[in-house]
Amino acid sequence: MYYEEKVIDGVMHWRDNPEKQLQPYTLEELSERYTAAKFVLKRVTLLHDECKGDAEYASDQMSLLLIIRDIATAAKNLDKKLKEG
Repeated sequence: MYYEEKVIDGVMHWRDNPEKQLQPYTLEELSERYTAAKFVLKRVTLLHDECKGDAEYASDQMSLLLIIRDIATAAKNLDKKLKEG
């Protein structure tokens, strides 16, 4: 299975075949991805909170914090772009 994403001139593009041209995501597609990312962020945050204080999960907590940071940054950037229209 092939899938590629690439930002071209500030716009996220995709293709599912290396022979096809990259095509831009629609605002609806980006909105759906943004909503899904917010859902994942909420779930990961809840998981992190459940693991707090458990020494066995200490390294996992750091990994989760990095994931949360990356998702939050991506969500903020996408939110800004969607608001700019």
